[in-house]
Amino acid sequence: MIIALLLAALTAGTAWAVGEQEVYIRKDNTLLFAAPSTDAKVVLRANAGHRLFVLDRDGDWLKVYTPQYMLVGEDMWVKADVVGPPPERPEAPPAPAPAPAAPGFHLAVDGSPGIEVVASCRVVDDESGAQRLFERSDLVPVSYDFVSAAVSCSVEKHDDVGHLEVALQGSDGTLIATAETTAFYGSVLVRSDGPWGSADASRGPSAVFFVPDNLHFRFGRPPAGIPVPPFSSPPVPPLSGSSALHPMGTD
Repeated sequence: MIIALLLAALTAGTAWAVGEQEVYIRKDNTLLFAAPSTDAKVVLRANAGHRLFVLDRDGDWLKVYTPQYMLVGEDMWVKADVVGPPPERPEAPPAPAPAPAAPGFHLAVDGSPGIEVVASCRVVDDESGAQRLFERSDLVPVSYDFVSAAVSCSVEKHDDVGHLEVALQGSDGTLIATAETTAFYGSVLVRSDGPWGSADASRGPSAVFFVPDNLHFRFGRPPAGIPVPPFSSPPVPPLSGSSALHPMGTD
C-alpha cells in the first residue's frame, strides 16, 4: 500500500502534466507512435523544435497532438524523455555601436549687404591631420558648411566701406568663435580646435589698399629689427659758376 502511494506521488510529480501543456521535440527524426509502445505503428517523424501538446500520460509515455499534423483516427504517443521545454533561443548579438559622426562646422559671413568677401579655409578632414584648402569669393550674406575634424578660416573684406561679421559654429549651433571688422579692406580669422591650437578668433589689419586703376597692392612689412628710415626730400645742391643767379641791380 505504501509503495503504491509512493508510485502515485512520483507519477503526479512528473515534469509533464496533462492539460495541453506544450512540449518540444529534442532531436531530429523523433518517432511518434499510434500507441504507448515502440512496437506500435509509427505515425509521424518530427524534428527538433517541433511543438506538441500533452493530452494524457501513461507511465513514460505522453499522448500528444500537433496542430500541424491532425491525423484523423490516429493517436500519437511519444516517449517523455525525448521532449522538453521550449529550446533556448540564442541571444541576439548586441547591435554594433553607431560610428561617431564626423564633426561639422558652419561658417556664417554677415555684415553690410552686398560687400564682396573672400573666404580662405584650412580644412582638416580626419584625425590623420590631412588638410585641404577651401577658397570662395561671394557677396554678403553667405554661409558655408564643412564636415571635417577641424577648420580655420580667414575672411577678407574686398571693399573700402561696410561692416564684416564672421561666426564659426558647431553642427549643433554652438558658437565656437566670432569676430568683426569695419576696417578699410579688413579681415578676420576664426578657427576651431585643431593642429594650430585652441579655438580662437582675431581681427586682422587692413591688408590692401585701393587705387583708381582698380589695382590691389598688398603692404609688406620689413623684417624685425631693421629700422625704417623716415621719408625726406634729398638736399638741393647749390648753384655755382656761370649758372649762378645774382641779385637784381648788381653788376
